Amino acid sequence: MIQLKPSKAGILGTITQIDVLVLPFQTTAVSCSTYYKLCDVDGKQLAEGNIALTEEQFLGWGTDNSYVSDIVIAELGLQKA
Repeated sequence: MIQLKPSKAGILGTITQIDVLVLPFQTTAVSCSTYYKLCDVDGKQLAEGNIALTEEQFLGWGTDNSYVSDIVIAELGLQKA
């Protein structure tokens, strides 16, 4: 899990962690989708969803997988701790 700056999630609680998974894609793909789950300090899941990378973002993804997590965190308006 990646630690985040605490962010209120309405009545659900406070988000402090995120887990990001890149969903399988074909070797000829020009984009991909991700699955994320947002959790509180105890690891309780508060929300989940999917975010697709654009072609430009996908092309920018080299060998550093944190690049994908950073995109998802930014798209959600969250910040790393």
